[in-house]
Amino acid sequence: MVRLLFCINVGIVIIYFINWLGILESRYWQADFTAFYTGLIIVRDNLGTSLFNFDLQSALQQNILEGKSFKDGLLPFVWPPHSFPVFIPLAWLSLKNAFLVFSFLQFIALIIIAYFTKKILQDYILEVIILSIVLLTSLFPIYYTFILGNHSLFILLSISGCYYSLKKGKDFYAGAWLALGTIKPQLILMPVVMLIVGKKWKAMGGFVLTVLPFMIMSTYMLGWKVWLEYLSVLREAAQYSNFMGFYPSAMYNLKGTLYSSIGSHRWDLIILMSTIGLLFGLIFTLLLWYKKFDTQSSDFELRFALTVLLGLFFSPHLYGHDFVLVFAALLFLIVYAGNNSGSLSLVKLFSVFPLLFFATEIVFKINVGIRFPTLMMIIMMVWISWKLFKDHRADARLEEEN
Repeated sequence: MVRLLFCINVGIVIIYFINWLGILESRYWQADFTAFYTGLIIVRDNLGTSLFNFDLQSALQQNILEGKSFKDGLLPFVWPPHSFPVFIPLAWLSLKNAFLVFSFLQFIALIIIAYFTKKILQDYILEVIILSIVLLTSLFPIYYTFILGNHSLFILLSISGCYYSLKKGKDFYAGAWLALGTIKPQLILMPVVMLIVGKKWKAMGGFVLTVLPFMIMSTYMLGWKVWLEYLSVLREAAQYSNFMGFYPSAMYNLKGTLYSSIGSHRWDLIILMSTIGLLFGLIFTLLLWYKKFDTQSSDFELRFALTVLLGLFFSPHLYGHDFVLVFAALLFLIVYAGNNSGSLSLVKLFSVFPLLFFATEIVFKINVGIRFPTLMMIIMMVWISWKLFKDHRADARLEEEN
């Protein structure tokens, strides 16, 4: 069974790689990276004070694409201002070469995540380690994030580094790793809440001291008003439906499920329910960690996995590439199962997901109101919540008996 799952998932990885090579040759310009590259060009040309001016972005982007254009005339740059200092050297390369360099950086991030996975599972049997690493590379979000030139792998790296450092008692480094995720702040919102509620001030110190220099640098170069414009763009983009790259029907979160279930004509209701859902997720995360932050407790991995899943499901935007973060939740559950037959059974179950994702999301593109990955995420959240509730009741009864 282990060999069969290994061969199937390696085969999926090969298919993804071949398809990536084909797209690289002719359709690389259609990637999300083009939007990010547009922002880098604006900063390079000393136009950074107008970084979030969509008219300027549209003019420059069409010039970059030499007459080609995205639907609606623009795929906008909507990343936080402090994200450009690390990547600004890419602006002096052509779009294709910059995309290739960025893909190489993604590959390096993937290798480091695999390294963290091996270190986290270093005491586990070899089959669990091998299947977990192959699972990491064969999940469909990996394919999406490479094809689109997106930053989602860096977010997974930040979560992995944060978890590993917390388990090792290196709180400052945990916060520093989590700061890497601020390039997509909505995806690390729940883990940040986790650290604050858990009063991990050393970790928050590492978080702030890591991200602050980049914020100061970007503010110095772009002006302080760029942050107000960024917040305004976020608020505006949250209202977009099938416009400038924001497609709710392609999302894997609550918003996408509502959109597919009740239809676009109830858009105002969808926005309201998504906002309420985000607030619920924040409150749930707060209660999840209030006076319960102990990295050595038996349920720490359950709580961290649920925190990641809550952040994904209630995120304002969650596309296929961002779903790569679900690997962190799967890894934490494998760790929770322990170094025994339970963890091997669990990683075998998870190793079926790439094939199911490949069939439902890429081959047949099945969407019947709720996508299979979203359904899987909901089932995991319900199971973890029920498990934590049962453990809490058992502990309460034990205290009463004593």
